[in-house]
Amino acid sequence: MSTTTTKELRDNLADIRRRVMSGETIEVIYRSRPVMRIMPIVDQASHFSGEQTGRRLDALLKDRPTSVSPMMGDADKTYKQIKDELYRRSPKYGANIRSIPRSKV
Repeated sequence: MSTTTTKELRDNLADIRRRVMSGETIEVIYRSRPVMRIMPIVDQASHFSGEQTGRRLDALLKDRPTSVSPMMGDADKTYKQIKDELYRRSPKYGANIRSIPRSKV
């Protein structure tokens, strides 16, 4: 374990961060007294390989519902796409627009 002062910590934060990330524990001294230790976090989640992460994502996406509501046949459609499709199908909005004859002015 190495030691550093708060001023050195402030001035050389990037270097100290690199040292801690490589596994070193650093004790910080303020006014001749140790006040804190900076040490790396050992986390199992950060040690997943790409293959393990891919398997976890596949498992999560497998349980995703295929549709959110009966009106929504495809879960990948956006709200705007569904709304536009409903407007096109609706006789009030979309179906009769093409059948209305235009008057000549």
